Amino acid sequence: MAVTYIYLVDDLVKRLNMMLFGTTTIDSVYDTDFRWALELAMVEWAVETRPQDLTTTGTITTADGTSEYSLPDDFWELRPAGVRINASPWYTLQPIPKPTFQRYELDGTGTTGTPTHYVLLSRNASSAEFKIRFYPTPNAILSIKVDYVALPTKIRDTTAGDGTYIDKRLPPALIGALPSRAAMSFAHLLDAAQLNACAARWADAMRISKDTAIKQGGAQIIPEPMSD
Repeated sequence: MAVTYIYLVDDLVKRLNMMLFGTTTIDSVYDTDFRWALELAMVEWAVETRPQDLTTTGTITTADGTSEYSLPDDFWELRPAGVRINASPWYTLQPIPKPTFQRYELDGTGTTGTPTHYVLLSRNASSAEFKIRFYPTPNAILSIKVDYVALPTKIRDTTAGDGTYIDKRLPPALIGALPSRAAMSFAHLLDAAQLNACAARWADAMRISKDTAIKQGGAQIIPEPMSD
């Protein structure tokens, strides 16, 4: 049976508002903070469970003489053996640490060809983008597939009434627990019993999600270390 996702961001904000203030009226003072708290809860879920549902494949089209490319905005981490190139046939590129990559570049200055290796670079300080660099530098237009774990769709910049939906890849049970996790960001507005109840509900939702991810192969994956 298909699941219909009926939860608007506004609905979750109102539920959070009810938990904290006893009313569904969105508190204008906390509205933006609520949306940030809900998004951070989604990110926590994605980072800790690495669910199969968030596995995404992006495509990089290389250009002659260009070695460095931006990864998608929602990129979080690579899947193992996650970089593949269509060089008739497809094959997997090998990751190497940044110091080794730089040594390759120094030893083979000006080397171009079909890439065999790559290095992941940290987020760019100005653009906040993750980048990937290939070696040798591509000398033709090539198609490179990148399998990665994506972050959920952003909701931090939503506004009341804009009709934005929570990312439809999130499981319904997790969506229902998001207000509980978000409320924990406002612990000063909760008594001990409320805080414990929120923590317990979130822990249950995360346990179920992790169990599901393990069965799918997601949570068993050790993230590949990123180079600075």
